[in-house]
Amino acid sequence: MELEHEQILYKLNSEKETNSSILNRLMTCLITMDYQSVTTHITPKKDSISRNERFRLSAKEQYSIDSLIKATMLGGADNTAIALAEHIAASEQEFVGLMNEKAKQLGLKNTFFANVDGSPNELQHTTVLDMAIFIKHSLKNPHFKSIFMQELALWDDLVISNGNKLVIENNTSYKVGGVLGYFNNITTAQNISIFYVETGPTEFKDTMKLLIIVAGSTDEQYVQTSELLLENVLNNYKRDQLVKEGEIIYDMVVDDEKLNVVAASDVYCIMPKDIGNVLQNKSFTFIEGYGPDEIRPPIAAGTILGTANYHLKDGSIIRFSMKADRDIELRKTTVKSLLDKIREYDELYTLLIALLILEAIILLLKLVAKISSK
Repeated sequence: MELEHEQILYKLNSEKETNSSILNRLMTCLITMDYQSVTTHITPKKDSISRNERFRLSAKEQYSIDSLIKATMLGGADNTAIALAEHIAASEQEFVGLMNEKAKQLGLKNTFFANVDGSPNELQHTTVLDMAIFIKHSLKNPHFKSIFMQELALWDDLVISNGNKLVIENNTSYKVGGVLGYFNNITTAQNISIFYVETGPTEFKDTMKLLIIVAGSTDEQYVQTSELLLENVLNNYKRDQLVKEGEIIYDMVVDDEKLNVVAASDVYCIMPKDIGNVLQNKSFTFIEGYGPDEIRPPIAAGTILGTANYHLKDGSIIRFSMKADRDIELRKTTVKSLLDKIREYDELYTLLIALLILEAIILLLKLVAKISSK
């Protein structure tokens, strides 16, 4: 998946239910970051040791939320996930409610959580597609992203490694076709790996942000599969401009005047290198009151009128904002036009009115004098 527009470049059984263990712990960490500063120190409610026996917690000591998150995300610790949940909510089950609520907010349609640490439970499940949607959202959190892409972390005297051979063996960078990428992978006993790639500096327009998730593979298979998928994308796809800012997307008539609806920004997408036209068709979603049959002046240039939906031949939908390209003023009535003219020649009309008043006074005086003479 390319994360900017959720373009799926390759999929196989992506909506098949799979174990949610890894997603449980990542969701626990994300919600904790939503509710609490990572610099906060907390005291666990009880002594515990993780199932992998690497992480011990004491109810008599304090731990930074940052260190607990790193142990949970990078070290796969279950007891640190529970400690975080019990700090944020009154109980683990109450925290699980927050997890399922967050899943709905993010649009994870086939995900359900029953615990925070990912321990086996027949009720909970997810899909690779839901994982991808979650990761896309989570990487918008700077601290989550920094830990997610971290090679090593410390827990007391213990070095926590994310275990990704592509990271460790290539010194946090990996080259395919001369393109530099940054990677992260998290593996679990259920053999699910998450592999994030940025193919160049973020500010470069041709930089692709790719997410590769491999489920049900062995340790060696995930490396081979990830490399093959990445090479396929880099060799056969490119990030290119689909629409230019200001490009006319739609036109309409407003109060007998033509209004061009244009792209509000440059729009890029991933497209095959050997296909010139990737567009299948277009559709438009207008904000209420701005549709072709209901829009009325006044309209200011730059007003966002709605969303353009570009349906690509690969099934992707690229959505972007549309705006008005010009001002359209409210048409003036005859009376309003006359008043505007008066305002344009304010001093002249003031003098004219004064003369009319003076003329009226003179006529009135003449009339009074005539009546008096009789």
